[in-house]
Amino acid sequence: MDVPQMIDGFRVIEYGFFPDAMLPKSYVPPSDGRPPLERVRNLAICRAAGVDGFYLLYFTPEWKRVTYSYHETIDATEKDPIMEFAHEVADWKAA
Repeated sequence: MDVPQMIDGFRVIEYGFFPDAMLPKSYVPPSDGRPPLERVRNLAICRAAGVDGFYLLYFTPEWKRVTYSYHETIDATEKDPIMEFAHEVADWKAA
């Protein structure tokens, strides 16, 4: 898997993926005509200049950003996929 080193100004420090593309566990498609959320497969833990915490960026299989979350510790960042998707990233890899 080719993982970008920088994404939208964020420096990738770790990455992982789900075995299959999926939606968040509590996702409800919009009923007002807005397009539905794209399925997520790739994840990247990132740092931003001047920010102490970590960003977890969620991507489609083609590395198109879908959403993100912010956490103060890397431990909390690595646990976010369980809470949001009910799925753990089994193997975070250093970028």
